[in-house]
Amino acid sequence: MITLLSDFGGDSPYVAQMKGSILRIAPGTTIVDLTHSVPPGEILIGAIQLRETALAFPEGTIHLAVVDPGVGTDRRLLAAQIRVVSPVSQQPETHYLICPDNGLATLFFENALEIEAVFLADPKYWLPKISRTFHGRDILGPVAAHLAAGVPLANFGPPVPLEKTSGRTAVVRIAIPEPSLFPDRIEGRVLYVDSFGNLITNLSLESLAGLAAGREKTFLVQSHEPEAGPVVARWVKTYGEAVPGEIVLLNGSSDRLEIAVVQGNAAARTGLRGGGRFSISRSTEEVRSTG
Repeated sequence: MITLLSDFGGDSPYVAQMKGSILRIAPGTTIVDLTHSVPPGEILIGAIQLRETALAFPEGTIHLAVVDPGVGTDRRLLAAQIRVVSPVSQQPETHYLICPDNGLATLFFENALEIEAVFLADPKYWLPKISRTFHGRDILGPVAAHLAAGVPLANFGPPVPLEKTSGRTAVVRIAIPEPSLFPDRIEGRVLYVDSFGNLITNLSLESLAGLAAGREKTFLVQSHEPEAGPVVARWVKTYGEAVPGEIVLLNGSSDRLEIAVVQGNAAARTGLRGGGRFSISRSTEEVRSTG
């Protein structure tokens, strides 16, 4: 099985072309789309969505991820066999990842039990003609197909140094934004906006607990964008606890704090977007009555 994640867009012909290059080499392969709606060039969002989605699949799945703003430059491409504890089975499982070496692998490599990785250097496993702008079709897709057909990982190129050593550059990793905790507030980032307009943040339920504002647990959410005003959000366990149009905070399926509007769009309501900064503090009676 091969999964695909990209920033191509769901209706893009590039997705079909990439699938075609896989099926030409490994006909009958099961191909599943994770998402093709990663915002263009947003490597961090791609890395988060890849890690949160890919491990729902069975052991042995090959995950092909293409968010590649550096396509055609000297950035490298890699393939990896990763031993990781599955959040589904709670047991160690082996998965495979093929992607540009630009940070997409950061969260997949994080907390891995074992990693074996190579750079893609042998053109024998690529298409004969290589476009400078579409390595997903011409290199990454074919390598995924050959791997699915049984070609050993080591055949694709030299080993990847996972940590920087003398004269050798480590695999690229990107920084994941961490929240800032203060006595009266938490400052966080929106990691991405889902298809419902919910704001998936870098906060956890535990970080919010210290700001609990009594039984009602209402909070003030303030975007750091100067034109966006504050909104009041209530902590709930499910959307059904709130009324349509109400702004809520809840623990999402990925164990990240989400800012949502029941039957509405939180991104439009708050003015926050992917990467946006905000703070959460205790609500007040004055704000509650006017917000």
